[in-house]
Order: sequence, then structure tokens, then C-alpha cells
Amino acid sequence: MGGSGIAAGGSGGQGGDGAGIYSGNNSDLLNCTVASNWGGSGGLGGVTIYPPFMPPGRAGIGGVANAFGTVRLVNTIVALNAGDTNSPDVSGAFLSLGYNLIGTTNGSSGFLIPGDLIGSLAFPLDPKLGPLANNGGPTPTMALLPGSPAIDAGNTATAPPTDERGFPRPAGAAADIGAFEYGSVMPTIAVSQSGETVNILASGNAGNSCRLLSSTDLSSWIPIATNQLGSDGTFLFSDNFAPGAVCRFYRLVMP
Repeated sequence: MGGSGIAAGGSGGQGGDGAGIYSGNNSDLLNCTVASNWGGSGGLGGVTIYPPFMPPGRAGIGGVANAFGTVRLVNTIVALNAGDTNSPDVSGAFLSLGYNLIGTTNGSSGFLIPGDLIGSLAFPLDPKLGPLANNGGPTPTMALLPGSPAIDAGNTATAPPTDERGFPRPAGAAADIGAFEYGSVMPTIAVSQSGETVNILASGNAGNSCRLLSSTDLSSWIPIATNQLGSDGTFLFSDNFAPGAVCRFYRLVMP
């Protein structure tokens, strides 16, 4: 699951393929959220990646189980899952690239990299997630709630420029862990005219860089301004538009 993705709220029946992610091959999880899943007895991951055979008698894993391959995780949340084992969130050997939030690491190895936030069965780490809901964008997401330890705790250098919803990252001091970027807003542009002056107001996440483009035919776009959004999340640009000039279109690009 590259980019950002959600595996949430699933339930694997007895002996079924389960709720979270079962990997028997090489796979990568980048800025993903795997939460609130349940794997029944013998249940494995709802997203299955394995060779032509599966090991018999696997107990229920709600989160991510690795059997054979190499599973790399970075900026990913795996928490609040349940199963019929003492490894509800992660089971097997993993290759952490850092900046993951794992609710319970019992039954797993590989999460000792700088930036990883980990819990245990005795002291599980709560990522403070909202329910799977429409938070904007094309797919349901689990929002980070205020006070979540995942906020600003990711690695911006390895995070994609947008979250699962298509909202820009980062919205704060650093990218968030998981598929949802807390506090991020979709960039907007408002155009008004006063005499021969056209005012373009760009709005988005404070501090984000933005590029303003113009076009007369919607096919060729010319950069006319590059700036950072101010502390209030806005940037105002004025363009001269004399009477009789060809109609112009404007586009805001972030980052």
C-alpha cells in the first residue's frame, strides 16, 4: 500500500482471511492506517499477499501479519486491532524504516528504529483516531483527534505530498503518521476584480509554498507568482487586467 491508505473496521471470520493485512511476500506500507480490525480464530489479513500456499492453523491477527516476505513500514499506524492471539496489531518480523505508531508490538520484531512510537499489551499506545467517516476526499478515513501522538511525528522527507483525501502535507511542523493529515485544508482560490486590477486570494495551510499560474486557453499555463502562505494561511496577488485584454484563467498549485 504505497502513498496513503486505510485498512479499517474489518472482521475476519473463523479461518477466514481476516481483517487487516496478511503478507506472505514483499510489501511496503507508507503512511497507512491499519486500525479497528478483528481477526477470528484462523483469520488472517483482509488484504492478503502470499505465495500459492498458506500456512495452516494460523491464529487470528487483526492488524498486520508477516509470514514469509519482507514487510517495510514507514509513517504508518497499526493499532486498536483485535484477534485471538497475543499479537493483535503486528505478528512476525518487520523492517521498520522509522516513524511508525504501533499500538502493541507483542509477537513482532523490528520496531526499534528512531521515530517509532510503540506500545505493548500491558501498555498499549492509543493513536486517538476518530471513526471511519467521510472527512473529505474520495474515500472514508479515520481522522487524527486532537492530542494524537501521531500529529507532527512523521518523517516529512518520506511522506507523500498529500494524504489519503488528497489534502496537502505537512499541515504542521512535520508530516503526521498515518493516512490522515491533521489540520490540513484543501487549497482554494478566490478571484475578484476592481477596475483594471484582478485580486487573487490563495488559501491553504499556513507556511506551505504555492505557485500561481495563468492561462488564456486552459492548455498552456504560465507561472506568474511563487510564494509561501502567510501565518493566516493566505497569499494575495494582484494582476493587471486592462480593458480589452484576453480572458485569463488562474490555477493554484501546492506544494
